[in-house]
Amino acid sequence: MDNGEMDTDYYSRNVLPHIWHFRQDAARHGVTDIFTIATATYRQIANREDILDMISRDCGLSVSVLTSSEEACGVANAVAMSMTHCSVPTTLIIDHGKRSTEISILTPDGHLAVLGFDFGLTHLLSDCRDYLASGHKTSDCIRRLTDYIKKLDAHLKSVMYDGVTQLTSELMSQGAEFRLTGIGSPLTMSTGIKGARNYHGLTLSLSDLESYRLGLINAMNRAMNDTDKEINNTEELMQQYVGLAPYIVLMSQLNLTHITVCGASLWYGALHRAMLLGH
Repeated sequence: MDNGEMDTDYYSRNVLPHIWHFRQDAARHGVTDIFTIATATYRQIANREDILDMISRDCGLSVSVLTSSEEACGVANAVAMSMTHCSVPTTLIIDHGKRSTEISILTPDGHLAVLGFDFGLTHLLSDCRDYLASGHKTSDCIRRLTDYIKKLDAHLKSVMYDGVTQLTSELMSQGAEFRLTGIGSPLTMSTGIKGARNYHGLTLSLSDLESYRLGLINAMNRAMNDTDKEINNTEELMQQYVGLAPYIVLMSQLNLTHITVCGASLWYGALHRAMLLGH
């Protein structure tokens, strides 16, 4: 993107063909009704309407761009439908995506309160790369990466503090307990398990996440010293390392010791909600 706008030529050459092939595959399988939604990337681009017009004109699809609250509602619906009942009825949900992060509270009576942030994994990773740019030696890069995560944790704690406090203070003053549920690839990767149905419902402790993040630093150190390793491997490790920050910061801020991994996604919840509303 340039100046907040999506390059329409790039989009036409590299993205639209995939949407078109998906449309064709759906037709071959007899699918006639396609429910199409978009999230933070499309919310944030300045020329969103131009891109949506291209999709409609060239692929015959009408895309609904979800607001941050609608996205959080879809995620909450997916969590509520897919997670087993437990003794802690109030669920605190953190969904850390590529372009945005949503934190929401789902109470037993179905009340949903949502807090949205305009930072996602892509932003954190970009900031991290910029911070590391002046490091030339491998040892300096690792040192700066460790330093960056400390600064990032402190920054996120500052950014998230007021909103999270406001979101949770009333329920906490009433003595409510929270079950923390997390969605997002950095969290699911930390389980070391592949396949959503396999890690869905798995509980991780804060110390598990901190230990895993330390292990990522060691793995990056080895990768950077191994000339046979592809740089993509280091990039993937860095993505996981930086991506765990919002989960760890939220758990530390609210003194929550465990987080349950949810394998159900926004798409599952949003589709079910649309079906209920008759869309």
